[in-house]
Amino acid sequence: MKNISHIVNFNYLLVDYYKELGLSENDLAVILVIEHLSELQNDLITAPMIALKMNLSEKEIDEILAKLYTLNMLEITTKGSKTYTSLEPLQKLVYKNFQESIFSEEEIQKDLKRDETREKVLREMEKLLNRTLSPIEVERVNSWIYDGISEDIIMNSILDAKMKNINNINQVDRLILHRMRREDQAGNEIK
Repeated sequence: MKNISHIVNFNYLLVDYYKELGLSENDLAVILVIEHLSELQNDLITAPMIALKMNLSEKEIDEILAKLYTLNMLEITTKGSKTYTSLEPLQKLVYKNFQESIFSEEEIQKDLKRDETREKVLREMEKLLNRTLSPIEVERVNSWIYDGISEDIIMNSILDAKMKNINNINQVDRLILHRMRREDQAGNEIK
């Protein structure tokens, strides 16, 4: 995990992801108090310490601490003669979820870009053919987009078709294939 803790606050992310992690509001409150007490340089954080800051009983807090420990979200470690309470496992999990959500957001943006390209190509094809495309023609355009043919290749092929007075989608398809072959050959010659 890249260290993103300097960029995004753990508490902020925790509030966003606690439900997804199967935590209750009481669990969340206890975690936030543990985090607060840790920032105040407390090493071993116990249920009685937490209870001083909360309306929950020590018994309820003990149950939550046991749950967090069992779920590997809280660890108790000993270094030398000192014992420490750490939320590091939970922090790693929360930051991992955040990074995965960023990736998902990137995928969403990629899909939006693809949809924009599709709409642009459909409009240009309708202008070229001077009519609304049939469902089969729309599927042909979709295949260009979803097969990963670049917008530049498609749009330049449509431009070529306009200059050559071509008004047939099959011929545009051939222009696209021809342009792709030319670019592949040019790319191979450069290598």
